[in-house]
Amino acid sequence: NAGVRESREDWIAFLDADDAFAPQHLSLLMDAAAQAPHAIGFKTRIELWDAEEGKPLQGVAPGWLQAIENSVPTNLAIRAPAHDCVSGFPEGMAVGEDFVYMQR
Repeated sequence: NAGVRESREDWIAFLDADDAFAPQHLSLLMDAAAQAPHAIGFKTRIELWDAEEGKPLQGVAPGWLQAIENSVPTNLAIRAPAHDCVSGFPEGMAVGEDFVYMQR
């Protein structure tokens, strides 16, 4: 929430400390925003990587991957007013704040 408060941009993209964006991730989101100027947010697919092997993780159940894509904000770009409308991330939670945020 502190970073969002300091931001002066219309769009916000979230990145957890243990995640990484694909090189084209932000440009794809901004292209989508340009094509749909009235949208409040966009999501992309998530690709899970094996950090030790340096390649996509194999054997991930499709239902689990879809659940992750729909429930965490790592693949989300949202307009700042929409973030403010849901009061940002809940503060004081040790884990799970991203799931609560997405449910709002």
